[in-house]
Order: sequence, then C-alpha cells, then structure tokens
Amino acid sequence: MTTLAMTRSAAASKSSGSRLIRSLAGAAIALLCGVTSAQAQKWTADVASASAATLTTAPVSGSRVIKFNSYSMYALPMDHAYAMNNAGLIVGDDDGKGAVYVNGQVAYLASPPGYTDVKAWAVSNNGIIVGTGMNAGHQRPLKWNSYTSPGVDMGAIARITQPLAVNSSGVVAGYTMTSSNAAPRAYKWTPATGTVDIHPTGYDISTVYDVADSGFMSGYTNDGNNQFYAARWYPSGAFGSIARGVGYRTLENGTVYGTGLTNEAKMWDVSNTATLIGPSPTTHVVKQISPNGRYVGVSYSGTAWTTMNGGALVTLPVPAGTYGAAIDVSACGTILGSYQANINDYHPVIWSKTTCDLGEIVIAQ
Repeated sequence: MTTLAMTRSAAASKSSGSRLIRSLAGAAIALLCGVTSAQAQKWTADVASASAATLTTAPVSGSRVIKFNSYSMYALPMDHAYAMNNAGLIVGDDDGKGAVYVNGQVAYLASPPGYTDVKAWAVSNNGIIVGTGMNAGHQRPLKWNSYTSPGVDMGAIARITQPLAVNSSGVVAGYTMTSSNAAPRAYKWTPATGTVDIHPTGYDISTVYDVADSGFMSGYTNDGNNQFYAARWYPSGAFGSIARGVGYRTLENGTVYGTGLTNEAKMWDVSNTATLIGPSPTTHVVKQISPNGRYVGVSYSGTAWTTMNGGALVTLPVPAGTYGAAIDVSACGTILGSYQANINDYHPVIWSKTTCDLGEIVIAQ
C-alpha cells in the first residue's frame, strides 16, 4: 500500500492476503473503523440532515468532532498522518517519533538506537510498516513487521532513501537520491534482494508511489523536458511507460490510476486504455478507492470529498475557513486526510460515519 497516499473496480489493491467477512456490528464496527467503542457510540447520531457543520464534544480530551453529511471529523492527536490500511491502522509521526493511531490512541514505534526524526510513511494490509529515520546525516529506510515490533534499517544505496509503499509480502518501493539536489530514482526492496535501483533507461527522474500485493507498481517518470509520464512496473521487473500524467495507485490486476496530462482524474488498464474516473474528473482528484467502491480525494478548490460506487458526492466537513484533503480510506469507509488554513497549518484528521460500508469487508490478518 502507498502513502499518497491515491479507482478501484471489483478487485482492489488492498484485498490480497486478507479474509472476508460479511456482517459487522457493535465493537467490530468500532475496530474496523479505527475508533474506540465509545467513539463509535458518540458518532451514532444521525446528522445527514444537518444544514451546517457544528462542533460537538470531542471523544478524546483536547480534540474535536465536526459533523455534517453523516460524516464526523475527528482531529488526530499526532503531528502527521500519511497512510491507512484496510483495517484502519494509521501511520505517521508525532514529536519526532514514528507513530501509529490504533484503537483510538497513539502508539509510538520502537526505532533503532541513534535514529532521529523518525516517520512512518506506509502500511500494508497485514500491518507491515515502512518509514525513515535520520542517522549520521543520511535519511535511512526503516521497517517494522508490526506496530509492536522493533524497527530495523533495510539498508540503502544512496544518501537519501524514501520508501513510499509496502505490500503484504514486504515488498517496499519509493525513490532514492544521492543528495538533496539530485534527481529521484525509483527503487525496490525485497527481503531476498535488498535495495535495487529500478530507474528506467531514458528518463531523468522516476518514483514509485504504490505497490500492489500482486507485485504491480505505479508511479511516474520525467524525460528531462518537464514531461511527466504515468508509469507501471510489472511483477516480472519489466517497466512500461503509460501516458502523460502521474500514476498514484495500482490495482491487483495492474490497472493504474492518477492524473492525466491536464490533471484530470484518469485510470489506465493493462493495455493502457484510458478512462476518466471520479465524480468530476476535471475538478476532483481521486486519491484512493476502497475495496467496496468508496472514492475519496480532493478537489482543485480545496475540499475533501467522498462518493460511494458512483453515488452522490459528499463534501467532508472541516473547520470554517480551512481547506480539506482526503488521501486514504479503510474497507469500513473511515477516511484519512487533513485540513489547513494555510501551507504551514496542517492538521491530520479522520472522517467516520455511523456504519461501515456495505458489502464484503476486507480485514488484514
């Protein structure tokens, strides 16, 4: 799974290696949505008919909930939140330490001694976490087999290593840089091979944003003339350029989605046939799609939004005078994102609702 974060059809990139359940109730809903039972109860009031977002008593001291359009916004008690898996496990950082938000509270990741400014960037559906930490002036890649496991350095081939995605087999991908001014180069890490440069020939820049459990990866390249191309890496290791744009997410069948030449929301199947996606492709970027067909994203006017299987567009609530962005979604339909009043004013949040999305819910084992 990726951090950037990032259309699912019947098959979803978060589904492999998981078990399916068909009925959810009570504590199970709270667990799947990444909230406590008390928070789930707090959010049971029907607010679908509300005419404006209103502040209510927060489920945790020092935070707040905004309710509107049947979704409640809950401010996360951590500095940054970058990704969430199907079970609702959220990863990020807090006070210079790698952190997760699980079962309604923040837990800190155990990092190797001597590492500072630790961040958790991505999490797989079975709970593998990857991130970074500073050590001896280098940005090093770190991996936790679970949020209760000790972190280990994965090794590096450059001064800066930035993992952005990990799948349930522990395959990691992102980019490396020889210095802060160097061009990014795509890399892949596996338990068998370690870190391998997968930068394609003929391009100046490359980055992998997502890796599916099937082994397909998506990202982008740049040919040196400021021409960005959505890209696909195959499980075999082969590379394929798709079209002008950026590929943020990949499905298990190799379908890639992201933005096209004019920043329109677009999907490319494995034959590179393009399809516009989302509620309004020219104004709303699709950042992620859940296994049950819930789309989330951000509009170019600065609103966080969601829609279910092509249904009505729902604008997610944020405090007055701020902009919102939705970047990830769990199988239950809990949405991860942020709001901010300006570029330096960032607040991570989740949006939750009273029930989980219908259909088969995918839960990491």
